[in-house]
Amino acid sequence: MKSALIHTGRGLLALYFLLPGVMKFIQWDMHVALMETHGMAIATKNGCVSEKIKVKKGTTYVEVVFECEAEAIKEIIKEQTSDVDSDGVLDRDDKCPDESGVSENDGCPWPDNDSDGVANKDDTCPEESGAAENQGCPWPDGDGDDVADKDDACPDEAGVAANNGCPAEPKEIKTMISEGSAVILFNAESKTIRDSDNMILGNLAALLSKYPHVSITLEGHASSDGSKAYNQKLSEDRANSTKAALEALGVSASRINVIGHGEDKPVMDNNTAKNRAQNRRVNFTL
Repeated sequence: MKSALIHTGRGLLALYFLLPGVMKFIQWDMHVALMETHGMAIATKNGCVSEKIKVKKGTTYVEVVFECEAEAIKEIIKEQTSDVDSDGVLDRDDKCPDESGVSENDGCPWPDNDSDGVANKDDTCPEESGAAENQGCPWPDGDGDDVADKDDACPDEAGVAANNGCPAEPKEIKTMISEGSAVILFNAESKTIRDSDNMILGNLAALLSKYPHVSITLEGHASSDGSKAYNQKLSEDRANSTKAALEALGVSASRINVIGHGEDKPVMDNNTAKNRAQNRRVNFTL
C-alpha cells in the first residue's frame, strides 16, 4: 500500500494516487504546485483540516491524506466514485455515463441493430431479429406457418401451432377420403373386415401416424336387409370392428370416434343386390 499526503494549492482540489511505479494525477479546475519526494506528493495550503481515507484502485488500496475542507473532500470522493448508470464503470471513465454498458466497451452497451437481445458482435444475422440459441438468427420455417422447422412435425406442410405445425385437416387424408379410397365394404350380415381391405386400413394408419394430432370418425352403415333395429346395431358393430383394426395398427383409440347410421344413409338405392353391397360399408371423415 502507498500513501499520499495531499494539501491544496491556490484553490481546490488535487489528488494523487500512488501505485507501484505509477502516479496518477487528477485535477478539478485549479492550479497546484507539486513536488515528488520519496514516493510522496505534497502540495501546501494553510487552514485546511486533515483527513485520511483509503481508496481502492483495482486490487490495491491507496491511503490518501487530505488537508482541506471536509466538504471539498466529500466532493472529491463523490466525483471519483460516482457510477450513475450502475454498470460498474465509474463515470469518469464511462463514455455512456447515463446508459448501462460494459467495461469492455468503455461503459457503453454493445450495439444490437435488430433489437433481438444479441449484440452485433455475437449476432450472425445482425439485421434480422432472431434467437440467442441460434446465434441471433431466426429459426428456419420452410412452410411459412410460423412454427420453426425444429418444432414442426410437418415442416413441409403449413399448419397451426396447436397441431405442432401440422394442418388440422391434412391434404393427404382429405385426398384419400375425397377419392373414395377410404371405404371398407362388408359382406351381408357381417362385421368382419375382409382381407382385401387391409391395405386401405394400413394406408390410413400410416397417415394417422404421420399426423398424430388428427382424429377421425368412422361411420358405419347397413343395407335395408333385416329390421331397422338390426341394421342400426350392425352398422355400429362394423364401425367398432374397423376401429379395433386401426388400434391393432397402432392408432390410439382416443383419436377414433365411431357412429352407426343403420340403413338411413345409403349411397345407392337398395333395389338390387349390387347396390345393397355398396351400402354395407364404413367410411371415414375428419
